[in-house]
Amino acid sequence: MTTEILANVGPALIRVAVLEEGKLVELFIERVGHESLVGNIYKGRVNNIVTGMQAAFVDIGIGQDVFLPMEDVYASESTLNAAGEPPQEEGSPLRPRIADVLTVGQEILVQIAKEAVGAKGPRATSQLTLPGRFLVFMPHSEHLGISRRIEDQAERDRLMEVLEGLRPPGTGLIIRTEAQGKTEAEFAEDLQFLQGLWETILQRESRCSVLSLLYKESDLLQQAARDLFGEGVSQFLIDSRSECERLLEACDFLSPELKGRIRPYSDEVSLFTRYNLEAEIDRTLGRKVWLKSGGHLSIEQTEALCTIDVNSGRFTSGADLEETVYKTNLEACDQIARQVRIRNLAGIIIVDLIDMIVEEHKQEVMSRFKKAFARDRVKTNILELTQLGLVQMTRQRNRATLANRLKDECPYCGGDGRVLRPEVVAARLYREILDRSERAKGALLLVSASPDVARLLLETREASLKELEARQGKRIFVRAEEDMHRERYRIEEAPG
Repeated sequence: MTTEILANVGPALIRVAVLEEGKLVELFIERVGHESLVGNIYKGRVNNIVTGMQAAFVDIGIGQDVFLPMEDVYASESTLNAAGEPPQEEGSPLRPRIADVLTVGQEILVQIAKEAVGAKGPRATSQLTLPGRFLVFMPHSEHLGISRRIEDQAERDRLMEVLEGLRPPGTGLIIRTEAQGKTEAEFAEDLQFLQGLWETILQRESRCSVLSLLYKESDLLQQAARDLFGEGVSQFLIDSRSECERLLEACDFLSPELKGRIRPYSDEVSLFTRYNLEAEIDRTLGRKVWLKSGGHLSIEQTEALCTIDVNSGRFTSGADLEETVYKTNLEACDQIARQVRIRNLAGIIIVDLIDMIVEEHKQEVMSRFKKAFARDRVKTNILELTQLGLVQMTRQRNRATLANRLKDECPYCGGDGRVLRPEVVAARLYREILDRSERAKGALLLVSASPDVARLLLETREASLKELEARQGKRIFVRAEEDMHRERYRIEEAPG
């Protein structure tokens, strides 16, 4: 499969697109001056411990405490023994309470694991990880692991043998996907760099005061070169010559054998326009995604849940309804996986497939669905099809969705997506006019509303308002304000 990486460097945004067979499958965006905190390591201070949540809140100096759950707290063996809580059963690990491991005011090293989502602050871990080209070094763990995307069992056995001989005592290592086929010498060089980096972090910790940044994750372009740029990538195009030269220098360590595939782009037509990505990104921000067959997906996102509804739409091909449904669902599987990756949808995802009757069709669709997610680098867990035709899955969340990167909450509807109808607001306004007119001391009530509400109020309540004026002995003047929110209005008193 041909893979390309395209980087657009602008004054406000840096965008990195990943194309497979010429199709956009992943998009990473970083706002200049608003870089992601994920991967950064801080010397923080425990501000609060919530025993009921088995979690702590840590101040790292960014103006918002980060959330640190007990499952992500590094606790040494001595700390666990001091906690004094027996194992749940023989041979199981100790499970201390967070109050036995951390105390308010304690200094602690934490790494940001997930970005803030909505009102929730960033999530942190004290199980630190340092990613390299082929390895992930874990100074506080003795875990050994291999990327799930390396499927060849013989290669996995070889890599595990290399890991066991390479691991420094008391630490852990994970083999990354790009390590497949690499030599022990290449791993040793990677590990040497990561150990040196860890020593530098420890030296900074001893010198720096609390609430200090000890390690800053690489910028978006360097992350792309480290995490995305592998043997299967045919080219890495960057539309900034200076950034291209900087990345070439970084690749002296990251991947010197791939430097020849990093190229500057300088055509008059912008890079993303040349590859038809601007229109694709605009379509990706919409709720509806059309399938080639005429069917479509409807994608709805909330803070904790995403739903994807598959509709047959205009697709009526096939000998019968079951065949139409089957073909639509098959096509939808590939598009769903692509949209999930581009939009970086995460958390709980519910896919509502069109109902199928034939059991063989259900199995083939689920097989296609899982295969479509096989190239997703983010950890996913896909459950089997339910009796209601739903596919339930989870996808690990670590960074913001594409919509959150590119969109702000609508100031008009407050993110609800809907506003009250004019007649509802007009009825509310009329009731408030009745109430205020009885209590008002001034001789004039000045009512301001949006144009559609003001017009509707005068059309439907003109006689009632005149009657009210006569009964209360007050004048009521209604005016339209072009810039006023439909659901807002204002009633002011004046001497008259």
